[in-house]
Amino acid sequence: MSRPLARATKGKKVYELRKSYRGQKMTIIGAIKLSGVVATQTLEGSMKKEDFLQFIKLDLLPKLKKGDVVVMDNLNSHHREEVKEMIESVGARVEYLPVYSPEFNPIEMMWSQLKSLVCKFRTETMELLVRLVEVAVSLVDLQCLNNWFTKCCYCA
Repeated sequence: MSRPLARATKGKKVYELRKSYRGQKMTIIGAIKLSGVVATQTLEGSMKKEDFLQFIKLDLLPKLKKGDVVVMDNLNSHHREEVKEMIESVGARVEYLPVYSPEFNPIEMMWSQLKSLVCKFRTETMELLVRLVEVAVSLVDLQCLNNWFTKCCYCA
């Protein structure tokens, strides 16, 4: 990831010198609530159906309780019947966001903040990038979560 903005003397172009390393694709899956980050998982490459099911089963379900509401966007993996069944089996319910409405999804704001932090560092290996993501997630505070949920109209 490269920085989107830079400064230069008026009339001069900005050049960025960096190695031409093009890293692997990383996918991050996560869940948040007002009291903190519930779970995150990093994957090399794109997320497959099995990856999402494993995240739900191993990372999310143990932390859900009766009455919780899981809000998901319209990614195909989210609409699988087995996902809904697993979540409802612990007494939680599933709600889907309207199509093309990231403004109602507070985790999108977390991903945006995380990406802006990650862009400031030049990681050359997947291991360093995974560690940097873990650190960035640990820096998410309750005030940020409250602000994101409020902005998305989930609480006052």
